Amino acid sequence: MKIHFMKTQFIIALVILSFAQVTNAQETKEFIADGIKVLLKPSNKSIVSARLFVKGGTANYTKEKEGIESLAFSMAIEGGTKTRNKNEFNNEAEKLGTRFQSSTSLDHGNLSVTCIKNSWDASWNLFSDAILNPLFDSLEFNKQKEKMIAGIKERQSNPDETLNELAMDHAFAGKNYAKKTDGSELSISKIKLNELRNYFKNTVCKSRCFLVIVGNITEEDIRAKIKTSLAKLKVPDSMISTILSFRNVFRSPILLNSFSVEFLKTMNLVTKSISYLSFRELSDRETHSKNGSNSAIWATTSKNVSSSITIMAFLTSWSDKAVPPVFNR
Repeated sequence: MKIHFMKTQFIIALVILSFAQVTNAQETKEFIADGIKVLLKPSNKSIVSARLFVKGGTANYTKEKEGIESLAFSMAIEGGTKTRNKNEFNNEAEKLGTRFQSSTSLDHGNLSVTCIKNSWDASWNLFSDAILNPLFDSLEFNKQKEKMIAGIKERQSNPDETLNELAMDHAFAGKNYAKKTDGSELSISKIKLNELRNYFKNTVCKSRCFLVIVGNITEEDIRAKIKTSLAKLKVPDSMISTILSFRNVFRSPILLNSFSVEFLKTMNLVTKSISYLSFRELSDRETHSKNGSNSAIWATTSKNVSSSITIMAFLTSWSDKAVPPVFNR
């Protein structure tokens, strides 16, 4: 009887363990889709929620431009797109029962969509349209600025909010956390429309973004949607200028011969900062020709800076092109 009881317990334990393994298999998935990191949390509920997080927060702008991210994100979500004006966008969202929101914080911002499963496809189309084709209309721009300034004045009349701002200013003086995510009356009033457009274009990019989705949808569905939408996110102009400058340097054999091991190691940092680029076109290229006086350098640093050397080989061999095709401008 005792042996039978122990066998029963053992079988129950195996069943529980197997169930736990199946459950874990349905836990959060992490993958890269066309250069964008995605976190998918499967759910059996009929609601789908997606958030595009933008890393950096207050580190993305100066003290003089505080509030620019909050203004840019709210305009992208609430101000209409180049294919749908504000009223058309809001009417479609209302018919679908879909909610779009944006928010900013000290460390990150996000653009989000929440909808029912049946309207997921149409809601994603609206969401990606807002991200890729924000209208940034001048009239809406002025309305949003007035709205934000009114909110700032209201906040200043609240003693608790004022005390909190003073504490942050004192504790993080001269640091990013001293910047106000919603800005100040002075900083918001000075923001120009072109500055807002350029900020959104250069900030909402693959290097800073990752997507978090919760809902009853598949990885294949997400990959297909990203391929036709967010995969088109631009590469920041500042990053392209930096890479083009490196390319011109690497074309010079004299300067290339003078590169030290230490300099090549620092190039890894550059490589990591542009890791979102697609290097499929580079996969069939040799890392670099190992002849002449450069051989020792390549042999010594190949293990630590192989990815940097790959980029340099591409930049030195590539000529007479303003921008390489992989930059997807």
